Amino acid sequence: AAAAAAAAAASTTTTAASTAVSAATTASAATGRDVDPCGPRLKKRCYLSARDDFDGSSVDGALWNVEVRNDGIRSGGDEAQYYVPEGVSVRNGALTLQLFYDPGGGGGTAQGQKCNMDPLSFYPPQAHLSVGFDSVCDQSDRRPPTGFFSGRINTMGKAALKHGVLEARVRLASHNEYSWSAFWLLGADFRSVGWPFCGEVEITEMWVTKVSWDNAVGKAMVPCLTAHTSNAPPPVGGWDGRDKLRWVAFNEGGYDQLVRDGKVDPAGYNVYRFEKEPDSLRWFVNDEPVAEARRRKGDGGLELRVRNDSPDGWGRWFGRGLWKPFEQPMFVIFNLAFASKTSHPQQRLDQYRSHLRDGIAQLDSASIDWMRMWEVE
Repeated sequence: AAAAAAAAAASTTTTAASTAVSAATTASAATGRDVDPCGPRLKKRCYLSARDDFDGSSVDGALWNVEVRNDGIRSGGDEAQYYVPEGVSVRNGALTLQLFYDPGGGGGTAQGQKCNMDPLSFYPPQAHLSVGFDSVCDQSDRRPPTGFFSGRINTMGKAALKHGVLEARVRLASHNEYSWSAFWLLGADFRSVGWPFCGEVEITEMWVTKVSWDNAVGKAMVPCLTAHTSNAPPPVGGWDGRDKLRWVAFNEGGYDQLVRDGKVDPAGYNVYRFEKEPDSLRWFVNDEPVAEARRRKGDGGLELRVRNDSPDGWGRWFGRGLWKPFEQPMFVIFNLAFASKTSHPQQRLDQYRSHLRDGIAQLDSASIDWMRMWEVE
């Protein structure tokens, strides 16, 4: 795995790869990824709070949770994949998420798989009280397997970034139509307040589709970023989750300019860096600045700007929603989804399935080569 560019500080390392750690690193690893990146940018000292080089043969359970769920993520089963452990593997120095088709359905890959996400729900507890939404596992148990399986992992309850730097060398899925992979963060209070009140940051994501669109998630076929938050605090006394989008603030941008300049390979590995401070967020790829968000003066809301081809290299500041969700720690998620209803309704999914041969088919994959999480001391 290629190292990130070396910083001008002493090189450090942790005592064991692929484990969460709690103290400043010592000794030298002679690789840039193990050098504290906070000094040059944040003017602070950081310690290495989590790392993974994926040098073993299995997922490190001390750092990662492997999700088992068939709820389609959002209410109504928006996505087609069933997340299972078979969709996650560690080999050749990388963690890989595999999207595959198994026509055996419940009698094949899904046999004996039990959802492990309770008491998690996409909606906050208030929604359960007011309109009775089911949990992730309730929805998973009701939905028959679609035949499409994949992998999703997270560091919830094991590692989270409050203020500091997250770096990773990531390859997004790019070979199968309707693959949708992402390396992202979700607020650590997700279980108690739900989405979007917990805040969400996509460090990078990409949707592979021939459908022409530029809304809701970003731009198709180009790695993009988001900073989702809420337009207001969670309402007291319950809320109608069926109208959840009115609570969501969409703040999005893409890596378009850097792709056009040949500095980002949408189909290959790129080194992503995300910097999180009390009043600012910053995105980088291959050491190139991509976007930044900040706490807006006056109302304390969020505003964001994205790199483009204008004379000064940046677009205008824009943004909606509250800054407050980004004040808390955020945990990491890496997933490979398939076929959202936004671009792939049921009839299109059935047509796609009809073209697949009998038997298990490998459709696409996404990988992480290494990851480092640095927390301000």
